[in-house]
Amino acid sequence: MAALVMIAVLALLLGLSLLSNLIKSFIPQIDTLFLGEIPLRETFFVRIILGLLPFLASFFLFIGLYRYIPKKKISWKGVIYAALFAAICLQLATILFSWLLQIGMVNYELVYGSLGAVVSLLFWIYLICTITIFGAHLSSVIVTPELKDQSSKTSQ
Repeated sequence: MAALVMIAVLALLLGLSLLSNLIKSFIPQIDTLFLGEIPLRETFFVRIILGLLPFLASFFLFIGLYRYIPKKKISWKGVIYAALFAAICLQLATILFSWLLQIGMVNYELVYGSLGAVVSLLFWIYLICTITIFGAHLSSVIVTPELKDQSSKTSQ
C-alpha cells in the first residue's frame, strides 16, 4: 500500500513539475482576480510564488525520487544536495532549450520536416533523463560519516 501511495505522490509531483511552467505563464494572464486596487498578478507574493513554483515542484519530485526509490539507504544530505542540483539544472535546461527553440538556432523542421516537434520532444526527454540520472548518482556518492560507519561495521 505504501508503494502505491509513493507512486501516486511522485506521479502528482511529476505532473505538477511538467505543468508548472504552463501554470506560471497562464496565471498572470488572468485579469479578473483583484486584491483591492492592485491586480493579483502584480502583487509581490504572487510573482515570487509563480517564480518558485516550477523549481519547488521539481525539487520535491527529486527529493522523493532520490530518497524513497533506491533500495540502498541514502542520507538526507546526499538527497538534498542532489535534488537541489538536479532542480537547478532542470530549470536552466528548460530556459536554455526554450530559448534555443524560440530564436531558431535549433530548427528541427529543416532536417526532420513535420516530425521536428517529435524529435525536439525526444531530445527534451533525453535532457530530463540525463539530469535525473546524474542527480541519482550524485545522491548515492554523497555519504555522511554515520552511514560510512554503519557500512564498514556490516562488512566486517
